[in-house]
Amino acid sequence: MVRGRGRTLAVWAMAVGVALAVPAAAYAAADPAPYAFEDGARTVQGGATPSQAEELEAGTPYRSSVGPEERLVYSVELDARSGAYVSVVAVPELGSDVTYADGIEVTLQSGDGVRCGSQAKRVGAARHARPLAVTADRTLGAGADRCSRAGTYDVVVERTGAKGSAAGAWALEINFHEEPPLKSGGGATAAPEDWNSTPPEAPSEDAGSVRGGSGFSSAAAVGAGAWKDRIAPGETRFYRVPLGWGQQLSAQAELNGVADGGPAAGALALSLADPARAEVTSEVVSSPAGQPRAALGALPPVDYANRFSPRTEVSTVRFPGQYYLQVTAGPELRAASGSDELEVTLRIGVRGEAADTPEYAGDAGIFQVVPEDGGAGSGGAGRAGADGAGADDSMKILAAAGLGSGTVLVLGLGVWTLVARRRGAAV
Repeated sequence: MVRGRGRTLAVWAMAVGVALAVPAAAYAAADPAPYAFEDGARTVQGGATPSQAEELEAGTPYRSSVGPEERLVYSVELDARSGAYVSVVAVPELGSDVTYADGIEVTLQSGDGVRCGSQAKRVGAARHARPLAVTADRTLGAGADRCSRAGTYDVVVERTGAKGSAAGAWALEINFHEEPPLKSGGGATAAPEDWNSTPPEAPSEDAGSVRGGSGFSSAAAVGAGAWKDRIAPGETRFYRVPLGWGQQLSAQAELNGVADGGPAAGALALSLADPARAEVTSEVVSSPAGQPRAALGALPPVDYANRFSPRTEVSTVRFPGQYYLQVTAGPELRAASGSDELEVTLRIGVRGEAADTPEYAGDAGIFQVVPEDGGAGSGGAGRAGADGAGADDSMKILAAAGLGSGTVLVLGLGVWTLVARRRGAAV
């Protein structure tokens, strides 16, 4: 009897031990999560010349790669009525050697070589490998008549930097979106000169929990409020904030638990991208002394006419939709803090109610806030334990681990019951 009970308890203990070990391993601190590319992205090869370029379709995500000092060409077909945006997220391998000057540039140009729009991004003061997002656009009504014609346009993606400064190819995530014209057929042709340049107040209350994504497509939904997350040194996390016409955003990020271990390049990097993934603004804090804090400068309310401003931080806040916050903790913080993970707090302010106008004369696509996004300025979907918004591959692993542990528990209970029945029959 005692021997049988001992065997039963041993089986039960083994089942429970295995079950508990799975989530413990899944939740253990690990290396920084790699960039999460969009599900279902097609692989595409850039050509060396326009004649070798592969065509990109609107609304379809793509994956590609670009080597050091390489220049690649893709193509898009544009009509004469829609704005066009081609975004490229360059992803250096985590831990790879990069320099201040290393970067990526994307240009959208007409078939006869007229440059319609371009954007470039360098590693800069952060000086460590992290995702770099850039977007080239065709803005109708902004001059260059040859950029207003229907036809084939070239998308040129180029690695930039000092010759031979960085080895290894960078993975690319490419998206192409079209913006329909306004219903009114026009709209303002000059950026507003006056707007409230005082940033909306960042909340100081206790933070709710959120788990940021590892890429744009898995960005966690947040809104006005304070949000707390965990981030590994060298890791980048993504969050999305829905903004409607007329709404104004402010954001800041703070790292907690950082010991004063001396200067660290790019201890904290915070950047904001618009719905087309064009960078709006960014800030890099390069010393972990105290608790690193990065805050974005004053941004205008979302306005269609902002696109005609010469200032990037104004021209990019041109349409409603999801605005993306990208937070990176410098890899040197692992030695400075002595910790595998740090606490990061996001404080987001949103001013104003979303307006219904102007309206697009067609499907707005990504340039709108839809009800399932939680509404402009709402952030409930991003809280831990909500509907899963912002879940990335790491969260899928946790879910699988949870399922596995549950299965083991059920199996353990079944074994326990079977042994008990046999013991009862023997008696």
